Amino acid sequence: MKITHSKLGVIFYIFCVINLFFLTNNSMANSQLSGVVIDKEGKPVEGFTLSLYITDKLKPQRRLPIQHQEIQQLLRTESDNLGHFKFPDFVPNHIMVLKFNEGIDSSTYELVGIKIEGITFYVNIHSFRYNGFRFAIPKNTVINSLEITVKRRMVIRGQVVLSDDEPLRKTNVRYEISEEGNRRSSGSLNLNNEGKFVRYLDYPGKYTFKILYNGLSVESKPIMVEEGQQIDNLVLKFSDNPDVNKIQEQMKTEIIRNHQGRVLPNMRAFINLMDRGVWAINPENRHAYKKVKCKNLQEAKTIATDENANLLTINDEKEQHWVLEVFGDTNYWIGLVAGEKQWVTGEPLTFSNWISEPKPIENEIDVKHQTILIGKARQWDVGIPDSPITEITEYTILEKEIYNPEDLVTVIENENHIRR
Repeated sequence: MKITHSKLGVIFYIFCVINLFFLTNNSMANSQLSGVVIDKEGKPVEGFTLSLYITDKLKPQRRLPIQHQEIQQLLRTESDNLGHFKFPDFVPNHIMVLKFNEGIDSSTYELVGIKIEGITFYVNIHSFRYNGFRFAIPKNTVINSLEITVKRRMVIRGQVVLSDDEPLRKTNVRYEISEEGNRRSSGSLNLNNEGKFVRYLDYPGKYTFKILYNGLSVESKPIMVEEGQQIDNLVLKFSDNPDVNKIQEQMKTEIIRNHQGRVLPNMRAFINLMDRGVWAINPENRHAYKKVKCKNLQEAKTIATDENANLLTINDEKEQHWVLEVFGDTNYWIGLVAGEKQWVTGEPLTFSNWISEPKPIENEIDVKHQTILIGKARQWDVGIPDSPITEITEYTILEKEIYNPEDLVTVIENENHIRR
């Protein structure tokens, strides 16, 4: 059959239209999500970070955080000076989770509500810190009207000074916060080089703030903190200075030698002593270990540096067993970035015991998270920021090689001292 030039032209035209249809359809399979972050007064908020997790299914384990799932895409962005943000050109899937200010402990703002297509969803702040906002959209969808409302967090900023008005510099102190007729909390604070600290609050109320250090204590007058209020320049002044001679008398070498699986008679006193930071020597490798409390991973690393030690490295199951027998089966930050093949010390990874094997770190742009030793399970997990496991991990174990046991000196308060 003879085909004329005009017929060829028609066929070519139809071919182009079909290809254009498929190209357009494929390009439009991707979606976009954008919007604005504002405060409760409607003013734009800059620097509010957002993370978008995209996956096709969730593992069946109950309440397993999205960070521990198999994620196909992870996108991050933050609001600009007009409050605008955008996730451009992503492939949607069955399950998408939007998380806010992920891994940021000192953010000025926290989430209040999300408005989509004119419908506002008010959220449980504490639940959303862990679980995020879960939703799904079809392919070829553009949403540009997402409105995220945030509010200022309540915060107390203060300074601790001695009786001569000299700041208590670069020191770890204990604090106690009590709300009138209601909640109480306590923990440790790291004072900076000017003796200053920052403490965020979750609820408005009348608070009393107390600092304890080496037998000294100072307590503020009741402070009324209203919703969104920031209390600055609180000064807590000790009425006396620490007795240097008394502190030196309290310093002694506490070396605990404990064979594998052996339990001391007074286990409660032993655990209390461990919590106060006493070096224990493993008779197998002659390394020294110390359990210390820390509010997060960064503090754990700082303490390790100050002690001229490293976070715990575990070379075999025998060493892990010894550590948990001596220091107890709580959760600990250890010296391994999940997915890497060597410890922080440069030693090769010869032993592991993962709950779920993490993806290997292949290049510098891969997201990196530290490893947590789950004491009760005697297994390892990935320390994802804001996950429930990370939130309850308040200890690390330091490790160092020793040559002179007398170099291991720990301050022990007299009332907690154990004589053996």
